[in-house]
Amino acid sequence: MQEVKSGGSVLPADTSFIGIRRVTEIAGFSKATILRKIKAGTFPRPVIAEGNCTRWDLAECLNWRAAQFRKREERLRQQAERAAV
Repeated sequence: MQEVKSGGSVLPADTSFIGIRRVTEIAGFSKATILRKIKAGTFPRPVIAEGNCTRWDLAECLNWRAAQFRKREERLRQQAERAAV
């Protein structure tokens, strides 16, 4: 696998990067909310490329979204169990 350097770290060459517009579509949050979640440590941090170009790893964003669905399903399952008692 080839690797590329970005911001001092080495990334797999097949890593796909996306901008804030696509991140907001995936997350379903505004840019301001995403930035607050990054600061709180509850959303993937961006990979900062050269200049003012800020990008996120697509796989990390999709994994974050999948984890949110899993958490929701777990909460619903727990609620259903409590209601059945």
